[in-house]
Amino acid sequence: MMKNLLKRWFGGNAPTVAATAVDVPALYQQAFALHSSGRLDEAQQHYHAVLQHAPQHVAALAMLGTIALQRGDAAAALPWIAQSLAVDDHQPEAYCNQGFALAALQRPEEALQSYERAIALNPEFAEAHANRGNVLRDRQRPEEALQSYERAIALKPEFAMAHNSRGTVLKELGERDQALASYTQAIALFPNYAEAHYNKALLLHESLQLEPALAHYDQALALQAGYVDAVWSKALLLILHGHYEEGWKLYEVRRQRPEMQFNYPAYPQPLWLGDEPLAGKTILVYAEQGLGDTIQFCRYLPLLEAQGAQVLLMVHPPLVPLLKTLQGHFRWVRSGDNLPPFDYHCPLLSLPLALQTRSLADIPVTIPYLAVDTVRRLRWQKRLGPRTALRVGLVWSGAAGHLDDRNRSLALTQLQPLLALADENSGAGVEFHSLQKDLREADKVTLNTLSFIHQHSDQLHDFAETAALVEQMDVIVSVDTSVAHLAGALGKPVCIVLPYFPDYRWLLHRSDSPWYPTATLFRQPQRGDWNKVIDEVTHFIQQFKDNKDNKDKK
Repeated sequence: MMKNLLKRWFGGNAPTVAATAVDVPALYQQAFALHSSGRLDEAQQHYHAVLQHAPQHVAALAMLGTIALQRGDAAAALPWIAQSLAVDDHQPEAYCNQGFALAALQRPEEALQSYERAIALNPEFAEAHANRGNVLRDRQRPEEALQSYERAIALKPEFAMAHNSRGTVLKELGERDQALASYTQAIALFPNYAEAHYNKALLLHESLQLEPALAHYDQALALQAGYVDAVWSKALLLILHGHYEEGWKLYEVRRQRPEMQFNYPAYPQPLWLGDEPLAGKTILVYAEQGLGDTIQFCRYLPLLEAQGAQVLLMVHPPLVPLLKTLQGHFRWVRSGDNLPPFDYHCPLLSLPLALQTRSLADIPVTIPYLAVDTVRRLRWQKRLGPRTALRVGLVWSGAAGHLDDRNRSLALTQLQPLLALADENSGAGVEFHSLQKDLREADKVTLNTLSFIHQHSDQLHDFAETAALVEQMDVIVSVDTSVAHLAGALGKPVCIVLPYFPDYRWLLHRSDSPWYPTATLFRQPQRGDWNKVIDEVTHFIQQFKDNKDNKDKK
């Protein structure tokens, strides 16, 4: 983008200035030539030299702003661009650069104004239209963003970046086939476009076209060594496929992702990934991601003790009472406290790599590995009273802030075929219990009309309490959230309903899970089709009830 602007800005020619003892136009041309060849330090010196002799040289001022942008310093760019525009406010390129800098500084509304000023001055400025689209997309205005990208492409059909960005916004709008065509066109125009290869791979990955997705991830990595997002997504693809040996190695790249780096403190002690013996050593293991991840992977902790390690464990406070039932003699520490001495540290989700989970057969599957304490068990037995029907625990939505929430969560109304199994009049049939801690407003309204669903949210103070309630159920039905992991870790029968594109841990094309032997997986046959899933779960629960009734009669 910046190179294109350099080429079009004044056509490489400086504005005419009065002759002085120094040939300012020639000096500017030298600066511009250095700039165009990527010699930024020398170009910057020459632009400053121009300004010593012509302080209001419009192009030199603007180009110093351009150099700052090329170096990633948007804050430094703005004053130079402003000075240039103060001399001449009819520069569409300068307004475009100003918009770029403002967007980088998280000032989107001002950025939009700058791009629109650039377009007003030059309606055929394709780059300004495309950059305007980027801001609109980031502002969750995808339809308007799409219009900007399509205008940029109409003006400049060979504009690969605009095709790539158009693909991204089409994907957000659910137009996946058109998005794929846009990414393909971007690559055709610019075969070495690493980001377009990555975006196409991600779309194919989410469509479960895994072999072509892998090929495009690899192409992106060949074009851009160390492309963190491509390594990360390739890792998820490999783990989803069950290729654990390479997948867990690549999964380590998560510590380099900007949105995840805050999960990984910079401890002075070395990171342990299985290479050093642990006998007589102390290792700090800390939770790094969600509650469900912690429940799933805490199964590895006893294996560290088996190697002779003293384990310091730092996890989310709501999980501590539950994880204290894990077999072992761990020392518990809290985030922010002064830590006792330790020799190594390891984030929890690095344990499959460190402890050599190279295949599905290597997964530790001692179930249950978590338990319920006696006091809570007796308390919940008393609360629920004698069992008169099949007890089904329900979790239909996860945390609203989860990145994939719109795909994994349901509205309570979508469970209607399953809920029809309840027979509140006779007291027989199926008895439903909500295991939801947090309820969405629409679901609260629905629950008020469904008196046969027992609610317990005000009593679920931590996961040990939720575990005690789960234990009192005969079977759990859950979306892909922490309670699904909890039920599996407790060895409870659990139906886990999954979107078409599942999380990496659930593998593909199977109804069982090597992580949780008591789980049955129900997968969307096509994107967004929960009806088929709920029908299958309803049939499963009916059969489960019939089998239990038959056993009880014998």
